[in-house]
Amino acid sequence: MTTVVAKLPKVKLLSPMQIAFVQNRARGLNCVQAAQAAGYSNPNVQGYQVENNAAVRAALQKEWAKAEKASDMTKAKVMEGMLYAIEQAKILADPTAQISGWREVAKICGYYEPQKMKIEVSVSAKRMFSQFETLSDDELLKIAETEIIDVDAIMVDEDQEGQNG
Repeated sequence: MTTVVAKLPKVKLLSPMQIAFVQNRARGLNCVQAAQAAGYSNPNVQGYQVENNAAVRAALQKEWAKAEKASDMTKAKVMEGMLYAIEQAKILADPTAQISGWREVAKICGYYEPQKMKIEVSVSAKRMFSQFETLSDDELLKIAETEIIDVDAIMVDEDQEGQNG
């Protein structure tokens, strides 16, 4: 008889401050407020750093999933409510409320997500950057005060990016 043992992912323990951060984020505070409430010394910077930690992100996802289940809430229900509110704002002829509603719908749909930009630097540009590193501050300031350097840029679709990179 063969025994199969499944490999479980390593569980990273969170520090007490990270646990407090997760609890405060789950309560609805933004990452800076949660870092401040958790006792971080520089919450404006550390809040974003803590939230980008993989173990913290996993704990947050778990907490948010619990809250979603407990409240019987889904994105579809939120969207349905927002669309109903927008219709009510139309009836009341309240364009500000309509715009606000549509802004929230756009956020839910991810339309405000940052666009991914890919920048490639040519060999000659890399050589120029290495030359800049050897210049003094005065020399760099003189260069910065000159006219804009000609740059060629192209827009790359996500489909093209997969083919090229």
